[in-house]
Amino acid sequence: MKINFSEILYVEALKNYVRIVTPQKSWLALVSMKQMETALPAASFCRIHRSFIVSLDQLYAFNKHTAYLSQHRLPIGESYRDVLEQHVVLLGNTVPAPVSPSARVEKGILHLQAL
Repeated sequence: MKINFSEILYVEALKNYVRIVTPQKSWLALVSMKQMETALPAASFCRIHRSFIVSLDQLYAFNKHTAYLSQHRLPIGESYRDVLEQHVVLLGNTVPAPVSPSARVEKGILHLQAL
C-alpha cells in the first residue's frame, strides 16, 4: 500500500498495529508507533501523545489538552506538549494582528502556522 504523506491526517496506535487516517479512508498496519515515527518526515509530523502522531499540515489549532484537525480532536499528552510547541509558531493575545489569515487566537485556542 502506498499513502502519500500529504494525505495523512494522523496515525493512531492500536496495540501492535497503527491506524493511518486520511480524509478518504483509514488503514491498519502491523508496525509500531516508534517505527511510524521514524518513517514519517519529522518536519511534517509530530507525536502529540503516546497513541497519536499528527500531520502538522492538517493541524489548525491546539490548546493544553487537545489538538484540532478539520473534523478530528486528538488528545495531547503532557510530556509531548513541549515538542509540539517547538514544531509550530505560537501566536498569543499579545500579537496585535495575525501574521496571516490562518493564524489567530480564538476562544482560548491557538490557531497556527506550521514552520
